[in-house]
Amino acid sequence: MEWSSSSTAAVPYRATSILMTSPADASALAARRGTCGPHDSVPAARFGRGTVLCEACRAGHGTLGNGVPMPDDATPDDLRVDDVLLDDVRLDAARLDDDVRAHLAAMEAAAEPPDWTLPIETVRERGRAAYAPLRPTAVGEVQEVQLPGPGGPIPARAYRPATDGPHGTVVMLHGGGFALGDLETHDEAARRTCVGADAAVVSVDYRLAPEHPFPAGVDDAESATRWAAEWARDLGGDPERLIVTGDSAGGNLAAVVARRFRDGGGPALAGQALVYPVTDMRPGERWPSRRTAATGFGLTREAMDWFGRLYLAEEAHAAHPDASPIVASDLSGLPPAFVLTAEFDPLRDEGDAYARRLAEAGVEVEHHVLPGTIHGILTNPARLRSGEVAWRLLTDWIRARLGD
Repeated sequence: MEWSSSSTAAVPYRATSILMTSPADASALAARRGTCGPHDSVPAARFGRGTVLCEACRAGHGTLGNGVPMPDDATPDDLRVDDVLLDDVRLDAARLDDDVRAHLAAMEAAAEPPDWTLPIETVRERGRAAYAPLRPTAVGEVQEVQLPGPGGPIPARAYRPATDGPHGTVVMLHGGGFALGDLETHDEAARRTCVGADAAVVSVDYRLAPEHPFPAGVDDAESATRWAAEWARDLGGDPERLIVTGDSAGGNLAAVVARRFRDGGGPALAGQALVYPVTDMRPGERWPSRRTAATGFGLTREAMDWFGRLYLAEEAHAAHPDASPIVASDLSGLPPAFVLTAEFDPLRDEGDAYARRLAEAGVEVEHHVLPGTIHGILTNPARLRSGEVAWRLLTDWIRARLGD
């Protein structure tokens, strides 16, 4: 084939609660949904079952019965997901880790223009530049790879450990709001995963929004993971030991890939590792942490809204389970999961709720909530102490899963 840490104490699990809809509620909704008929929007065909709300329906000229027709495996917005989910918890900045507080102060002092005020390529280049000074962790071998994808070749990078194989394989899906990030921004993350977990790693440069909106990134992520399952031995890996992982937007994609593999009949995954994942792209106020951590802690609500506008060409897509994994009605039968969230992250509550839903569905879950820290710590060039905790927890879990 042509190829073109420091020790930590365990972090306690923080309980969350979620009130899901009953089967009767779901049946009642299904009876009300209706269909868009012959004027379905073209993108709907990519979703398989169900449709999305088309232009005619949004303008009031369609025949839609009520709400947005969705796949059977969904609980969209007009289902009652969280009448009593989490109380607003006032975040006290005094609880921030000292190095996190200093990092946030340095960001504020730098007074960089917000990403959404700049051309997208400028923002991407700024991200790459932030990681350039990092001294890369040494691995056994690095190879550039072109993977077959639904929209053309997918650039990827394969990393092999210096140790003897065969190794388990990890497919890594980078974060960046579905619009930023690439092989360069997550090169060090892939290297640390390779060494820390003693695993072959395939880092995937999936298509980004806004040039390629939802579901292009999801489709690429699934295709790349299927390729890794087929070609794991060429990577020095074991196809029976395959994990998909991602941070933030990448955690969203990893969760969707795990569910698509289940629904598509495999191959079986050894695990899914979701680091402060985006699990809900729907607009609204259902997650208190999106209010209490909306500004002042790195990732802001304005930034998340901007990412959503770039990623979702149609607002109705937000309620699709391939965009918002939390709305999938059935999470049973999914591979074991590692979920890590951060106290001062606006995505905390939806990540905690997804971990809880997985556990309630019978999935084996290891869930950590890191106190005193923020979104993005795993790949933050500042090398925050909490980031080192996250790395140890993540790589220990991957190593254990691949060793089973």
